[in-house]
Amino acid sequence: MKNMPGIDSAQTIMVNYKAELQTMAEQMTKEFQDKQTAFEQLANSNNASPAILKIRQEELLAMYKRIQEFSQSINADLADKQLELLEPFQTKLLAAIHKIANAHSYRYVFDISTLLFYAPGDDLTDKVKTELGIP
Repeated sequence: MKNMPGIDSAQTIMVNYKAELQTMAEQMTKEFQDKQTAFEQLANSNNASPAILKIRQEELLAMYKRIQEFSQSINADLADKQLELLEPFQTKLLAAIHKIANAHSYRYVFDISTLLFYAPGDDLTDKVKTELGIP
């Protein structure tokens, strides 16, 4: 699949999407740190009422929870985006493999990267590449 036309564009989109999510996480973390510093200064100034300190502390806690939830959702978002981008390539690749396997009456086709031992047999790689227009 790595040689298929257009796969490099999908990979670029994925890299950019990951960078965008990381930037958002960094911005959220920076904002939290700034507010935490402001809270500590307020708490140390002895000028703030306990009610205001409690409100600010609750705001910090809520912000921290949002950051944690966002961080946890990043991996799921990345997996979903990768699936979305790669699915058309996988579908096209499997269709080419099916076409060639049926044309040559193969009953089984294995990906060699997942086998620990195998007896030599026909390698469909070149035929699939030709079917997909890959040099």
